[in-house]
Amino acid sequence: MAPHLDRWDSQFREKGLRVIEVEYGPATPLERLEPYPQRKGISYPVLHDADGSITQRFAVGAFPTAFLVNRVGRVVWHGFPSRDVAGVEARIQAELSK
Repeated sequence: MAPHLDRWDSQFREKGLRVIEVEYGPATPLERLEPYPQRKGISYPVLHDADGSITQRFAVGAFPTAFLVNRVGRVVWHGFPSRDVAGVEARIQAELSK
């Protein structure tokens, strides 16, 4: 969990952005994941990729990886959100203004 993800969820939710965190199953067992959102104080959903199918489908090779999906379901950006928070935020604003 990164603080900017919770901020983006709060700031942009009403404009159409949804933040969803996916935790890879073997790396994070379900019993540790269930209390995670409440313990960390985050409001967006956290999904458990128990079998790795989501990770495999989107060819995630490193963590954390984020995807920005536009309103029609097309991935318009993916990468490491914590490396360029301002740049990703600018991309979010550009997509939401379309």
